[in-house]
Amino acid sequence: MFSLKKNLNDWARVGRIVMAVVLINLGIAFEGTLGFTLGLIALLPLFIGLTGWCPINALLIRLQGTGSATVGTVHVNKSA
Repeated sequence: MFSLKKNLNDWARVGRIVMAVVLINLGIAFEGTLGFTLGLIALLPLFIGLTGWCPINALLIRLQGTGSATVGTVHVNKSA
């Protein structure tokens, strides 16, 4: 199905980790249901940032169906 090859460059990974940290801090600041929801939402960008694999990028590359694809500013070569 999808491979877990890295499809994000370093600055995109750092941006997602920073976004996750901000969401976690907002979750701590807003207690209760809103805080818990923000904490759960933060897990997705944290996972993407730590692994370097974005499922949306992988889907777009797969749907394009070419040997390589440029998704945003990330160039991914499928032949490697």
